[in-house]
Amino acid sequence: MRKAERCKWFVVGFTFDDIVVSWRGSELGRALLDAWRTTGCPAGVEILQTSGESEYLIYWFLSQGAVRLLNDRDIEWRTFFLGECAQPPDGALNVFEEEAGGIDADARNEQ
Repeated sequence: MRKAERCKWFVVGFTFDDIVVSWRGSELGRALLDAWRTTGCPAGVEILQTSGESEYLIYWFLSQGAVRLLNDRDIEWRTFFLGECAQPPDGALNVFEEEAGGIDADARNEQ
């Protein structure tokens, strides 16, 4: 039996400089959100977020659908790549959800 795609997550990490100085985490999130919207909001595109450790302030867990969309749109994400995991940690927040104060909420506030 084939494993469901959701079982593999790609972990990326953002340092202080990535977030505060250059806004690269925000840029990546907005690029993915825009790509997701322009492709009709396909299911399976998820970014979950937790606090980081050591030099990383934030970890993102990208679903396979999110990585596929990033790659299809030639959006650079691999510079932040740290590894893979089977499942994000409990309590990880969905970056796209307004309740989490995510990038989707930011985009709506700018309109």
